[in-house]
Amino acid sequence: MRSKHRIITLLTVMIIEAILIYIPSDVYSQNLELGINGHPFVQVGYKDVSIQDQLDLVKEIGAKWYRVDCYGQATQPQFLPHIKELVAEAKKRGISILPVIFPPVDIKKETDVNKIYKISYDYSKKLVHELKQDVKVWELDNELDNFAMVKKGELSYIGRLWKFDIPSGDKVEHYEADRLQKSMALLKGLSDGVYAADPKAKRIINANWIHYGFFEHIVLNKINYEIIGWHWYSNMGDILNVKGKFNLLAKLNEFNKPLWITEINRKGGSQGIDGEQELDRYMKGLLQTYPEYSIKYRIEKLMIYELLDEPQFGSNNPESFYGLVNVNKDKNGKFKATTKKSAFETIKEYFKSNR
Repeated sequence: MRSKHRIITLLTVMIIEAILIYIPSDVYSQNLELGINGHPFVQVGYKDVSIQDQLDLVKEIGAKWYRVDCYGQATQPQFLPHIKELVAEAKKRGISILPVIFPPVDIKKETDVNKIYKISYDYSKKLVHELKQDVKVWELDNELDNFAMVKKGELSYIGRLWKFDIPSGDKVEHYEADRLQKSMALLKGLSDGVYAADPKAKRIINANWIHYGFFEHIVLNKINYEIIGWHWYSNMGDILNVKGKFNLLAKLNEFNKPLWITEINRKGGSQGIDGEQELDRYMKGLLQTYPEYSIKYRIEKLMIYELLDEPQFGSNNPESFYGLVNVNKDKNGKFKATTKKSAFETIKEYFKSNR
């Protein structure tokens, strides 16, 4: 009888696997939520556009998340009501806010790691306490892996003189000891502060390119987090075949955490002669591949960088063109969201037809 049960169980597993292989691609998209990045409190191009208008655009495109900066002044009385308004207005539209917490400490200048930890802890604890009823996921700073990277002529983490150009970031020795220590103190302070205010909250730590050596340090320093955040742009190539050598998503899965791609876009957005068409093609490619990737590699969210253009940076700066919506000045000199790029409509139609 036991042998018979084992055969039945084996057949059942084989049938399920066969069914999964033939799931049509439009079903995958039901498992992957879309998010959009924005800077409603820190960039002039966003500040001139009302929170309500920004969130209406986020809802229209089909996004469930709006990822925003929360810098060190966010807990101050003159700023906190604006963040609370954003969270409340998002909730009305069925949108979740993903705050990126930037503590009020300059780690380029501050040398006391205990002070860095304390400031980061206090700030995140206070901010999370204020918003914990409606905000359940927090991202801890942004791309500190770049800050901690060793430079030519410096001593690496293992005390060896780095004689080369910019390292790839996939090894623990690709990081400079002092900056790494400060980065770890900041992240640990933020992580512990979030937990102190809301033990049920989830925490994201992010990196980019192939800087998973940075995450090895996070493990070594016993910094708690629940989700890996990753940033990937078109110039980085094929995420499943980086440099023609390895599958980055498979590598990140080795950390045994769900993965959120919290920044992704064509490098330079719509910059260039055919930039808007190239941006549209890139987004179509994402929608053809990432919903399927999400099943195999535990990708839960895909967050496009970003909602609005930022023309204040100038026509030669790629930062001006990452938005899915064009921004221009009105007759009063204020920035205003105007036409939607074709990529906006492509994404909107995709999620509309696959929901």
